Amino acid sequence: VLYELDRCSPEVTDVCTRSLSSGITLGPDLGYAPAEYHDTEVVAELASAVPDAVAEYESLGGTFAREMAYLRDYYVDAAQRRYAMLLYLA
Repeated sequence: VLYELDRCSPEVTDVCTRSLSSGITLGPDLGYAPAEYHDTEVVAELASAVPDAVAEYESLGGTFAREMAYLRDYYVDAAQRRYAMLLYLA
């Protein structure tokens, strides 16, 4: 996903990058990177920005449009429930 963001605006690139990584590090590198998390405030901030970012990504015909829609729904749901977010690639 991150490699396709070069066609998007800088704002969309920032929101998508932050929603997939760039959280607070939880420990050592686990293979791909250390586990990270976003606290509830960051989740709420990203949840308000991710829908527009995903819409722009989809309008450009991004290969991972379905996955980005899942990401949007995940953040919106987490924000509504006031959840923090774990970021971990396995």
